[in-house]
Amino acid sequence: NNCIVTTNSTTTNDYPIHFTGTNQSTINNNTVLVNTTGIRFESNTANNTINGTRANTTDLHTLVIFGSDHNITQNTLFSSNRTALSISGSGNKIINNTISTNRTANTGTIYGAEISGTNGQVINNTFINNREYTINFPGFTNGLFFNNTVVSHALTRAGMEVRSTGNAATLWRWVSDGDGDLVITDVLLPDENGLDL
Repeated sequence: NNCIVTTNSTTTNDYPIHFTGTNQSTINNNTVLVNTTGIRFESNTANNTINGTRANTTDLHTLVIFGSDHNITQNTLFSSNRTALSISGSGNKIINNTISTNRTANTGTIYGAEISGTNGQVINNTFINNREYTINFPGFTNGLFFNNTVVSHALTRAGMEVRSTGNAATLWRWVSDGDGDLVITDVLLPDENGLDL
């Protein structure tokens, strides 16, 4: 329940929330408004939780995680000129977050989120990027990615009516009722293989 604001940092290594060698800590209901990287976990961290936090950065990444088995839930992460979420390591869970970028300067290719590592879970998130790539998975292996709102924003902006669901049962009900003209699906669904649809 803290509010952290910095506006005049002189170095990219000034992290208002910086964890190294930290395990089993919890960050709840904070607001971070900075022009540096907002929250950073080093590779020697594990099993930490970030919940209900609003982080807004202008020039650098909002949340950077190099450690493993972290729980990132119900946060709002925004960056105006860099990747909002950059995460690597194994077993990280990213669930029920809103992750967005709004590029205002010529800073090269940026993503709403860049996710790598093994055995991670990316579930029920909303990814928004106003200009370029919404999400990048460099080396994301043996992980679970489903029921994330990514494509729907682009299709809605293009004038289409969009419905999304995270399970095949609801999709089958919509198809049986004659709803919709096109289905875009993941291969891995919780109750059915997308290839079998």
